[in-house]
Amino acid sequence: MKRLRKVTILVVPPALLALIAGCGSGGRQVAPPVAEEQPVEVVQVDESAFSGKLAAGIGLYQAGDLEEAGASFDEILRECPNHVEALRFRGYLDEVRFCTVYPGDTLSGIAAYYYGDKDRWSMLARANRIDDPKRLQSYQRLRLPWFPECSPEKDEIGRLQRGGLKGVRVEKVLVVPAKKGQSLRSLAIQHYRDEQFRYLIADFNRLEELGPPQEGASLRIPVFKGTVAPAGRDQGEAALRDATMAMEQGEFEEAFRVLGAVPDGSGSRAEAERLLARCRTEGEAYYQRLGDQSFEASDPRRACGYWEQALALNPANREVRRKLDEARDLLTTLDKLPGLQ
Repeated sequence: MKRLRKVTILVVPPALLALIAGCGSGGRQVAPPVAEEQPVEVVQVDESAFSGKLAAGIGLYQAGDLEEAGASFDEILRECPNHVEALRFRGYLDEVRFCTVYPGDTLSGIAAYYYGDKDRWSMLARANRIDDPKRLQSYQRLRLPWFPECSPEKDEIGRLQRGGLKGVRVEKVLVVPAKKGQSLRSLAIQHYRDEQFRYLIADFNRLEELGPPQEGASLRIPVFKGTVAPAGRDQGEAALRDATMAMEQGEFEEAFRVLGAVPDGSGSRAEAERLLARCRTEGEAYYQRLGDQSFEASDPRRACGYWEQALALNPANREVRRKLDEARDLLTTLDKLPGLQ
């Protein structure tokens, strides 16, 4: 009995206090105390964990596989949205520009202008799914992947100033709103009296398609000072100048392609034929010599590249063909040796 009384004294008072508190609140239930909000833990992601995926994406981008590269960068950014390098290269994909292949153009010439490296023609070919770079179609549009070393000032006007726009400069740039039913062709005729300039307008405004611009869209129209040769017309004299300059710089293969694009009906065709013969002879000897020097310097891969250029100018050169076959066999053997992969 004493034990029961002791328990009652210990238990009842807290219950009575709770009952009194409930009555004092008018019968309302008293909400339990709210627990303090715990700070959200910020998880730091180690960017180095994505180094393999990043390297693979950059490799794809530099090779011209733009869609696959974009997928790699997007995969990284899904897991690490603030990954600096992935964001940077994803931005390069958004900076892709466009250019047009005009008569006499080559991929190596376009790459030399925009990238300062004519050997990047292979990247351009892959980015634009071109199987045979020697068979470019006139007025074909090309995508130009952007790189940090690309100068923002470089555009199609600067490139064309070596040909049809040689001797002219941009006096000003008009900004005009596109009207309903207006086309790039009508704009080219209005401002240049030549519909072929629609390609230049598209490239200058970074438009991928030649279709009608969106109504109200602001288009930049460069105004030239000087005589402007019609875009895409016979540029025989310009081709001769460009080919001569290329030969002086040791770019015989490019000169050969430029000269070969001079139409038969051009007044410059006879001179182009003469330069072609000279280009074939001098270029073949030039590339053969570079190939020999590279092979002697224990660089068979580079030697193969030069000998291939020599054969492109003269496929009948049996001596160069023999050297090329032997160098390729050597490379195949070296690739199979352990530790030389």
